[in-house]
Amino acid sequence: MGYIVTAIAVELSKVSDALSSKDKQLVGALVQKFEDEFEQFDEMAADVADDEEGEEPLRMRDALTQMVMGQEYSENFGFIYGYALEFLCRHFGEFLPNREWSAMPSGSDWAETVDEGLNAAGVAESVLRVGMHLMNRGAPIAIPDIDDFPAIGYLRLDEIKAAKTALEEAKVTDIKDKQVLASIQELQSWMHRCAESGRDMVCFYA
Repeated sequence: MGYIVTAIAVELSKVSDALSSKDKQLVGALVQKFEDEFEQFDEMAADVADDEEGEEPLRMRDALTQMVMGQEYSENFGFIYGYALEFLCRHFGEFLPNREWSAMPSGSDWAETVDEGLNAAGVAESVLRVGMHLMNRGAPIAIPDIDDFPAIGYLRLDEIKAAKTALEEAKVTDIKDKQVLASIQELQSWMHRCAESGRDMVCFYA
């Protein structure tokens, strides 16, 4: 199946404001909207609980409730909170087209290849790197540590504007590898969409 980078344009202030808001209507809306997708994560949590003696599995519904209601987190289920964050971002935001970042046979290796392309095109490392900023930066909010997937990265609007400018000024069209070029051009489309709509971006890699 391969790995996927899922990019979401979202105002992070809305996500932050939802945390500990004690908004029961929001919890209900999240469950109603995404409940059909919870089963796979509940099964993953059950597998982890089986490996942890005396640990109760954390259901996705409960993780979202904890986050919105400001309740204590379960430290052994960082990955559940990571995916719960994705649901929150989806609720408040918009998927960005990720055709060039889907079904990658080895996502981290491909990210390194694209980052080499960004470097060759003259994009500064501090401004934009897939691995550093979009895959391995960590969550933009405080959640328990995630041992495996999802890996999370993000760019805030001011960073997006800087990356957009750098990509516009870079010698992107000089890149010979068509796949690398297409992947970078999709990154450009993400920056453009976020800058145009005044939103931040959060990425989930799994």
